[in-house]
Amino acid sequence: MSSSISTFAVVIVLGAIAIGAFSVGFNTAAEEFDRENEAIVLSDAGQLVNASDIAFEFGANVTVTHNGSTLTEGVDYRFNESTGELVRLNNSSVPDGESVDIDYQFDAPDDTTRDVNDGMRATGSALPWIGLLVAAFAVVGWFS
Repeated sequence: MSSSISTFAVVIVLGAIAIGAFSVGFNTAAEEFDRENEAIVLSDAGQLVNASDIAFEFGANVTVTHNGSTLTEGVDYRFNESTGELVRLNNSSVPDGESVDIDYQFDAPDDTTRDVNDGMRATGSALPWIGLLVAAFAVVGWFS
């Protein structure tokens, strides 16, 4: 009985280490991208730029134009550099719902990094179940 408990404890410890290792994202390689003249609706409710689903950091160099005129950040709009959301402010010279053009920079993982992250997420979600089965088999004594 004590060997089953020891085996169970070892499986649990190794499983916890493996789960932690496989669940961590791999974000070391990134590329910087520039987007120019992306059409977006300037709205009181806010709109996300197209790259918001892949970017993990937006640059500070954001330019928003409407009919050739450059808008002023903090007066006409607010850009959230964490999420990529563009929001129209109350005193904006642009009416709610008008289309504007935005230029911005963002960092995103390169293709290899995205593939590794996808694989690690898939492995990380299956690994706890595999560890649980191995631990259950160890307790029952199937590995003795």
